[in-house]
Amino acid sequence: MAESVPAFTQKPQLRQEDDGNRLIFECQLVGAPQPDITWFRGETELTADKRTVFKSTKIATNKYLIVLELDNVVESDAGLYRVKAKNKHGEVFASINLNFSRKLKRIFTPQPSPTHYVYSITKLNILLLQPLMSPRKSKCKLRNSFIPFT
Repeated sequence: MAESVPAFTQKPQLRQEDDGNRLIFECQLVGAPQPDITWFRGETELTADKRTVFKSTKIATNKYLIVLELDNVVESDAGLYRVKAKNKHGEVFASINLNFSRKLKRIFTPQPSPTHYVYSITKLNILLLQPLMSPRKSKCKLRNSFIPFT
């Protein structure tokens, strides 16, 4: 494969482990040379620590599995998570919004996009908005706003 700007081949997805105490954000991308990966919550760049782990695994020629793991999840972990992939040819962003609620409620979407999913985490629930991917050198925007549960 010739050198290229990074491109997401799988949008960020969320799964949980350890009875909801660990959240795993995963996505896949292609790019050559291998892109540098940066994760953000809101406008704040995340750094690795005992609760936050970053992984980037080559799964094929110029194709990578990108993972963010959050351990000991708490409500303050809620927010817009963005992943940036950058190499010398450009950059691309993808995002996923993580919101907690205390009650499980059925969610109705007035438009076909974005799709909403609810993941149960012990006594909390996560609202996951279908992530949007941006073209190179622009920021992601959500099409619908999240209305907090009461």
